[in-house]
Amino acid sequence: MSRSGQYQVAVPSTGSVYTSSDYGISWTERTALYGWNVATNGSGQYVVLGTGGYALYGSSDYGVSFQNKYNLSTYWISCDIDLSGQKQYAVRSSGQYGYLIASEDYGLSWNQKGGDAWRVIRVSNNAQFQIRIVNYGGGAVVENTSNFGSNWTYRTLPAGIGDIANVDISGGGQYQTVTTNVGIYRDWE
Repeated sequence: MSRSGQYQVAVPSTGSVYTSSDYGISWTERTALYGWNVATNGSGQYVVLGTGGYALYGSSDYGVSFQNKYNLSTYWISCDIDLSGQKQYAVRSSGQYGYLIASEDYGLSWNQKGGDAWRVIRVSNNAQFQIRIVNYGGGAVVENTSNFGSNWTYRTLPAGIGDIANVDISGGGQYQTVTTNVGIYRDWE
């Protein structure tokens, strides 16, 4: 949803995409795409929609209409957008692993970035700080970066935290959390 909460996009399991422009009071069905993951920028104008078994879609009109942005039938397992909407990210599934697809021009063009072990990506307001979950050595690990994804640092997590499920990052990048099947962890090092 937008930072103010006025613009919201929902992808319920019914197989449609719904939007609200009145803080979630009323909802309009926009498309029959089977939404899997969705992300919006700070104003809500830009939306990335990862579908279950279909292409990656994007919107630049608050989710009123969607265009095919990356024509690859797959499950899109994670999406995120920086505050301005210029930098957009999506992780596509490829069996057990995923590939990062990124745009740096408001979703106009998309290119594959990095290796093949991605699961989740989250970015700060300007995308300088990022945190990700990747598969490594038969399990999931957490890595982060402070240089727009140029170099990644492995993060050592406390022993016995369980299975890593999700990550998140604050707008400024200084706070990062890891969610597992037994708890939520922050500032673990």
